[in-house]
Amino acid sequence: MGKYFARRDDRRKREDIARERVDILVGKIRADPAGRFTPNYVRLALKLAKKARMGVPKELDRKYCPECYSFFKLGKTYVIRIRRGKPVMVCKCGEERNLFKPSNAKGKE
Repeated sequence: MGKYFARRDDRRKREDIARERVDILVGKIRADPAGRFTPNYVRLALKLAKKARMGVPKELDRKYCPECYSFFKLGKTYVIRIRRGKPVMVCKCGEERNLFKPSNAKGKE
């Protein structure tokens, strides 16, 4: 039984270290005014999170393009268009993404 708890503690330590590194990368993403290195930082942060089996951090969730990995900044890396009456984010690479997630309202049409 001792090994099981040791492994769990090791995993927590790895997850804490990965979370710290992801936080550092998110800080660098926000501090980069030109946005030249943000795709690399986003890729690295996602890779670290995946390696530590953490999931995508809240700071990055739905704030980057899944196609080109650029961090969304209004007017610089994406614009908002209206498609079929709903707002859509269009990245500089051409990828379209719904601005709002659809609600799960039952019984409403």
